[in-house]
Amino acid sequence: MPHFTEKDFNDSAKDSYWKDFFTAEGKKLSIDEKTVKEIAIQGLVVSNAEKHAEKIFESEFSDECRDIPQFKQSILAQLPSAHKDLDNKKAVVEDVIARGKDVEHTGRRIEIPSNEKIAKLLAEIFAYGLFVAGLASTAIFLHDQAGFEWWKAFTAPLAGVTVLLIGIKFALRELASEKSKVFPIFKWSTLIIGLACAVAWFVFYAEFAGSVSKGPSFESFDGAKQASSDHGPVLMIIFGGLAEALVGAFLFQFAHSVILRHTYYDKVIETQLFIKAKADLEKAQVTVNDLEGRSNYADSLLEILESVKDRLKNDANEVYKLTEASRRKGTWTQS
Repeated sequence: MPHFTEKDFNDSAKDSYWKDFFTAEGKKLSIDEKTVKEIAIQGLVVSNAEKHAEKIFESEFSDECRDIPQFKQSILAQLPSAHKDLDNKKAVVEDVIARGKDVEHTGRRIEIPSNEKIAKLLAEIFAYGLFVAGLASTAIFLHDQAGFEWWKAFTAPLAGVTVLLIGIKFALRELASEKSKVFPIFKWSTLIIGLACAVAWFVFYAEFAGSVSKGPSFESFDGAKQASSDHGPVLMIIFGGLAEALVGAFLFQFAHSVILRHTYYDKVIETQLFIKAKADLEKAQVTVNDLEGRSNYADSLLEILESVKDRLKNDANEVYKLTEASRRKGTWTQS
């Protein structure tokens, strides 16, 4: 009988052949009834008959019973890393989908209903209005109270407010495009913090207006001007700038969300990034399936061999018990 090698084991095309082969070869095996009867007549225990059956079995399948478990262990040793690679590939695919990078769109159309067009326009007008009004009020304050020249009064706050507004605006858009889970929190926090800053600005503005209405401060008795530790005007500028930038950024994002909500595409196709990620995942899945398939195949072959061994042992048991019963009754005769 040709022996089963590792090359045969790894060749899945011959799986059915070897199953049928082992089954057919197993059916050819049979015990030597004469030997089993002699064991029973001599009064030896039944395990000797079973050992005879095992010896018949091992004469044909000892190599397979030794090698197939080793082939299986080699497969099982590869499975953990294969499963880990599969999990990694799944995570990549899920990440691509989560970031919205799995498909790309063509034939872009924007169809905004009239009522939402008005809401979008108003949001943009208010956003730009907040920026301009805030810049103007800060410039006037710096000119009248701090003595800045007009060009300095306008340019001094311009950089800070502009950078803050544009930075938050683009941060919101990036989080939205990446479909980040924190985007809604970040978006509404921008509005809430902006409104809180606006309230704080009103408080400090009211205090500032009250102090102005009291008239100029007086000098001390020694003729020196009294030092002031009031930080209200500074905080008023800070809170005002933050309120304008944060609320303005929120309004810009609101207008942008209207556009996104009513943007349509004629065709949606998978991106090359997603196609590659899927191909890698499928390859990793095939590897796992192949390894698990080989392990199951090893089990099926061992099951066939075990059934052959069990049949031979049962045959030996049956002959032994019949002979033993005849011997006890004194009816056994040499055949």
